[in-house]
Amino acid sequence: VLALASHPTPDPNTLTGRLTRAEAQRMESDPYRPLLDKALRESYYPGSTFKIVAALSALEEHLVDPNVRIPCHGRYELGRHVFRCMKSHGPVNMHEAMAQSCNVYFYHLAEKVGLERMAQMASAFGFGEKLDLGLGEASGFMPTLEYYKKNGGFRGGYALNTAIGQGAVRASVLQLALAYAALGNGGKLYQPLLVERIEKPSGEVVDPSLWPAQPRLRGAIPVSADSLERMRRALVDVLADPKGTAASAYSPGLAIYDIAGKSGTAQVRKNRRGEASGWDTGNDHAWFVGFAPSRQAKIAVAVLIEHGGLGGHVAAPTAIDIIRGYFEEVAPEQRPRQYISTGAAAPSALKTTLPASAGPQ
Repeated sequence: VLALASHPTPDPNTLTGRLTRAEAQRMESDPYRPLLDKALRESYYPGSTFKIVAALSALEEHLVDPNVRIPCHGRYELGRHVFRCMKSHGPVNMHEAMAQSCNVYFYHLAEKVGLERMAQMASAFGFGEKLDLGLGEASGFMPTLEYYKKNGGFRGGYALNTAIGQGAVRASVLQLALAYAALGNGGKLYQPLLVERIEKPSGEVVDPSLWPAQPRLRGAIPVSADSLERMRRALVDVLADPKGTAASAYSPGLAIYDIAGKSGTAQVRKNRRGEASGWDTGNDHAWFVGFAPSRQAKIAVAVLIEHGGLGGHVAAPTAIDIIRGYFEEVAPEQRPRQYISTGAAAPSALKTTLPASAGPQ
């Protein structure tokens, strides 16, 4: 783990025995929840970032032809219930549905895949499971048929909501970062490491034989190389395709970083879907999760802006700034090879800042 941040946070100096009752009450009632580490100890609806689970489940079970287009008219009817999309996308195949985040396509997919297959794939990615870091991290939740049988019975619409990361699905920010890291490294899910090394005040490394610590493999994602490649290409077009949901955050200069990722706009209640500017509890949560380069990834990033609105417009720019900063400031030697070979001047890394109107991250 290179960085783990939750904003806003309290000043640690106020928590060291000098905290007044008034200040404690102020922080406890703060709607931004500064006392909660939201990267670790909270779980959220993952929204469309979770669509990789439904797509890979369908591909591995050969339940769909990913090249067949399904028409999207902005709505999908199941019985008397209407499930909606953000807009009418027209006919889309799996690649286009992922890049443009078409819910209707994934509603169709969910009826073919079913809840149990999605639950199995989600488990392979580590969703719904604790990481055992000892920091009180949230485990999230992945519903199963058994869960619904014990809690009022299963309905078909539950699978549809699951496919788009809504309903009862919950995931932490770190879980999503690890899942997309597994996509980017060829399908290996690792246990996160929080300690790079331990040093004495002199700078001497304590017990050098232990460092650097070796990552522990938690498991392999049960997907083929062909399926991973199909996902990679689709996630690249989330940004690079003019119709992609994060296209507004993309510019030709970003091609040097070869970013793949997925935006998400997770509904928290019947709301205005990001129509209000700034932080507003009526807005959806804004997600962007991705990795770079898209082949042989070196870094994975998950960004959540609570009640920020549209993920592609709000969270994607922050994730891009982090990736740019990593390759320009932290590890320039890991820049994608085609960039190094050009000899082009490196663009100055943008510092990632939160505007005053932005909400918790």
